[in-house]
Amino acid sequence: MAIDSDNENVAADRVFLRQRKVRFADLGEVFFARLLLNLVTEPLVERTVTVRLDLASLFPSRTVEDVLTRTCSREFTYSDRLTEDMVDFMKNALGMQVKAKEITTTVLAHYTEEIELRLSYLRDGDGIVLPKIIESFDSPGPGTRNPNLLQQ
Repeated sequence: MAIDSDNENVAADRVFLRQRKVRFADLGEVFFARLLLNLVTEPLVERTVTVRLDLASLFPSRTVEDVLTRTCSREFTYSDRLTEDMVDFMKNALGMQVKAKEITTTVLAHYTEEIELRLSYLRDGDGIVLPKIIESFDSPGPGTRNPNLLQQ
């Protein structure tokens, strides 16, 4: 059975568009620590290394250029899960009529901001449970078309 490449691309686009429903807030520090560890060639050797982490690391079936093209101009509106949970509580338990604040941004800016937040936790630790596990990271900031989107 031959696969129609146009139909394959349409299906891939639908899968890619559904990714915006995945909340990066659900991908915590442990996820990114494991992702970084997976990029290190000899993870058990104690030394400082530089690894490249970009959006293509999260979407391995796409090239960096493809991911940037699809995310830099596409906008969406969201509200964070904690805010939505508080709104649900206030509506259901207290009978208040409130609405979660919505933020409109590009997909690239959202992904970049969320990844930078997780990497900052890994860089700074929390002083209680999470130790400092990365020394630093570089990011060109949201909206840039630099294929080296994030670097640890």
